[in-house]
Amino acid sequence: MFITLFVWGSSDTNPRGRQTETLIEDHGLCILNDNSYTHFHQASNTFHTIDLAICSPSLAPFWKFSTSTNLFNSDHFPVVLTRIKNDPTFPKRPVKYIFRKVDWPLFEFLCQLTPDMVDKNSIDIAVNTITDCIITSTDISIPKTSGNIPKLCKPWWNAECETCQKALEKAWYNFRRYPTTPNLLNFKKSRAKFRQIRRRSMNTTWRCYVNSITQHVSSKTVWDKVRKIFGCYSDTQNITFLNHNGQIISDAKEIPNVIG
Repeated sequence: MFITLFVWGSSDTNPRGRQTETLIEDHGLCILNDNSYTHFHQASNTFHTIDLAICSPSLAPFWKFSTSTNLFNSDHFPVVLTRIKNDPTFPKRPVKYIFRKVDWPLFEFLCQLTPDMVDKNSIDIAVNTITDCIITSTDISIPKTSGNIPKLCKPWWNAECETCQKALEKAWYNFRRYPTTPNLLNFKKSRAKFRQIRRRSMNTTWRCYVNSITQHVSSKTVWDKVRKIFGCYSDTQNITFLNHNGQIISDAKEIPNVIG
């Protein structure tokens, strides 16, 4: 049942939409929706706005409404609410050097320690000069990690799934730009093929994963595989930062002391 109304970006009006508008006005609420469509009606090949984002007036200035351009195998566009209030950002993992990718010739060229660096009136100045030279050369010649928290990978995702997903996205964008019957048929075929490939890959990967648990593997390997089945990865269990009384602690030695 559609509840569209021009208030939230739709040109249609119906009784259910008027009831929703009255409810919002009576309770003094705010609608975050813009002119973006949130629903694709496959029977009529039309777009509508039936998903609403409602909040109190005190929260309205701090949220921005947007929708994804991809349906993700659904008939509703994902609604994305972005917080625009200037709050402290979520801490990242400590940045580390990737020593396996170091450019030693470049580091040797940049890190030229000369007698003039230590010929200073103060030993502290000499130490700081040499330290700055080494650190600057290191930052240029050795890449660093991004510090972002890694995402959990899907073991069943492979090159075939990625190819089918790109074909599905291309078919969807073509249909959304030119909503013709041939483009709609092409979109439905691409979506059906992607679902088939994804389901087959998930089943095949699951069977191979379970068959790898045999009597010849160690008990540690068995329990590691069991934990991964429940989504518990060892890489995500390490505490890289701690929020203690509003203070972010990232030092590896200080974290257990605070917890203790």
